[in-house]
Amino acid sequence: MQGYFEAHGRSIETDFVAGDPSHELVPYAQNWGADLIVAGNSAKNLLLRKLFGETALQLLRESPLPLYLAQ
Repeated sequence: MQGYFEAHGRSIETDFVAGDPSHELVPYAQNWGADLIVAGNSAKNLLLRKLFGETALQLLRESPLPLYLAQ
């Protein structure tokens, strides 16, 4: 996604947070001062796709920050 945003004239900063994204991601992004949460999925197996779907759904429902979701 970094390449996509840079190709469209946007500079970005990235970070990685260990833990359960459904509980850790939004508070971390808020404390970090993020403008946008980018979430994506490159998982090939069904179990990971199901997890991504649940995480994305939770982000859509609860995130106070704008989201960019990519599949």
